Amino acid sequence: AEAFARFWLTALDYAYKTGDTEPLRSAGTCRGCVAQANAIARQYESGGRIQGGTVHISDSSAINHAAGSAALVRVDYRQDAGLLVSSDGTSKAQPAVPRASLLFTLGRRGGLWTVTAIQPLKSS
Repeated sequence: AEAFARFWLTALDYAYKTGDTEPLRSAGTCRGCVAQANAIARQYESGGRIQGGTVHISDSSAINHAAGSAALVRVDYRQDAGLLVSSDGTSKAQPAVPRASLLFTLGRRGGLWTVTAIQPLKSS
């Protein structure tokens, strides 16, 4: 479960760099998952791109685990500053995120993990 939650952030980073949201979409259909994938797809489909914004995972831990059926996983990360670049070349700065955490609610479907919800956690 922990590795799967880390995979989701890796798939997010890949989507930022390439515009390919398929790995991200395959990892979960929660509202936040879909919204994030749609926003990235719109940026690239309109002729834009995303520069920078690399996600760096620093830690993860399973908070709760129901063997074979569900899990809560916390993933700590940081994200570099980035730019949303439009097709006309204008850009909007995205600030760096020096420290953040996400709480993933995972479920098993067809023997595979899937993200059922994601929520940001406040930094302590």
